[in-house]
Amino acid sequence: MSKVINKYVIQQEDGYVKGFYAVLGGEYDYEGQMADFPEACEGWTKFENGTFVIDEEKKAEIIAEREAEAKKPTAQDLLEAQMLWTALCTDTLLPEEE
Repeated sequence: MSKVINKYVIQQEDGYVKGFYAVLGGEYDYEGQMADFPEACEGWTKFENGTFVIDEEKKAEIIAEREAEAKKPTAQDLLEAQMLWTALCTDTLLPEEE
C-alpha cells in the first residue's frame, strides 16, 4: 500500500514549526506525508530548505520543562493537603474506610 502524498504549508514561529495545513493547489512548502514527522509541532523542529531539522538542545529544554511541570502539585493535590492539615490541626481526622 502506497502513501498518500500531500502538499503542506508549514507554519513557523521564531524559526520553529508550530503547525501545518494541507493545500490542494497553489504554493506549498513541503510535499510528502506529515505523519512521517510526529514530533514536527512539539516546539523543537525547524523547517529549513525543505527539510525538517530537530534542534536537540531545544528538545532537551522543552522536555525538561514539561517534566518539571508534571512534578508540580495539582490544585487537587493542594486541596487535599490543606484538608489533611486542617483535620490534623483540629483533631478531626476521620478514619479511612475499608
